[in-house]
Amino acid sequence: MHKSPLRLNLKRDSTKSYILNEVNGTYSLGGHVGHFFDEFAKIHNATITFPCGYSDALIFDDLLDNNTIDMSQQLSYNIDISDRVFSDSYEFFDWCIMVPIEKRIPNYMYYAKLFNFDILWLILTTVVLLTSSIALSLWLDGNTMRIWESLLYIYNGVLGQPYQMINNPSRVRCALYMLTCLGGIILNTTYSSYLQSFHASPPKEKAINTLNDVLANRRKILMYKDEYEIMVKYLAQSNKIYAKVIKTVPTFSEFYKLRDSYDTRYLYTVPSVQWRQYDEQQKFFAKRKFRLSDICFMKMSPLMITMQANSPFEEPVNEMIGLLRQAGLLRHWQWMAFLEAIQRKRISLLDHSEKNIFEPMKFEDTIWFMCLYLILCGVCVLSFLLEILWSRRHDNLVDGG
Repeated sequence: MHKSPLRLNLKRDSTKSYILNEVNGTYSLGGHVGHFFDEFAKIHNATITFPCGYSDALIFDDLLDNNTIDMSQQLSYNIDISDRVFSDSYEFFDWCIMVPIEKRIPNYMYYAKLFNFDILWLILTTVVLLTSSIALSLWLDGNTMRIWESLLYIYNGVLGQPYQMINNPSRVRCALYMLTCLGGIILNTTYSSYLQSFHASPPKEKAINTLNDVLANRRKILMYKDEYEIMVKYLAQSNKIYAKVIKTVPTFSEFYKLRDSYDTRYLYTVPSVQWRQYDEQQKFFAKRKFRLSDICFMKMSPLMITMQANSPFEEPVNEMIGLLRQAGLLRHWQWMAFLEAIQRKRISLLDHSEKNIFEPMKFEDTIWFMCLYLILCGVCVLSFLLEILWSRRHDNLVDGG
């Protein structure tokens, strides 16, 4: 090209193509797309220029149609009917949702997780079987015992509390009392171990894996306004479904600022190339803050380089894409973007994640038990008052008779 200008667009805050440095009007580009055009210009002896400077636009078709630029660095899909030329597939694109790592459940919820209905039925069944066996042994010996008192005694024993036994028990009853004692030891030891395991490795909140989980969650998916409009227009996504879960922001810079800072108030759309940078960055954190979910708007979609109609660059671009893919340079440039982002101070390795610190359980963590205790106390007081009123009413009826 004999140093002829190669006119390109330049998107502000792009992670695909950006200027690494400039020396005497000669640009050195970075990013997995920028490196391609940088090498393309060197091979074909072209001079990279940016007629329009930086732009916030998502689509640069107008600049191609009015002969302002030769090729667009903003990769796109061959989805419209036009005279523009599209290259071979440059990369395959995933557009998914990154979600915050699930938080641990509050400490007071441990007891609710421990006491499920299966364990409760197991305890009650054990109490009933032991009580029935003891009552049967007494009946066979010609003795009697109130069944409710026996239930209460055995229940105390299973819970590891002192319980009353009959004097001079037979061998069968001794064995049953011993089983009650062992059951109490096993139950309490298991419960204590289970509770400590919850505290050492606590369960987490329900994971966000589907759109229904997003609807049930208080967080919304954050998107750039123009990006959302393009999604609705070209990807045929339903407004009714996504309007409830998506929140838009007017500028790319605001969107990037929230996503790059790992603000856990939102879920974020993220391209597969950008996620690689976030994934590498979080390896330097004590604790990861986000993960990539399986909720994807696009999966394995081919992205291409857009050129002017009847562009003379079509064949050279396709040839170079094939050579670079065979050499593995396209994938290498994608991984190099992380180091370049650190060099440009686009991302930081400063760890803002929460540190894992062991804290003993506090009295406030027993709030559910305290509430249950107060409710039972209220029931006892109410029962006591009703008993007094019933007794007085009965005495008045007797005196009146």
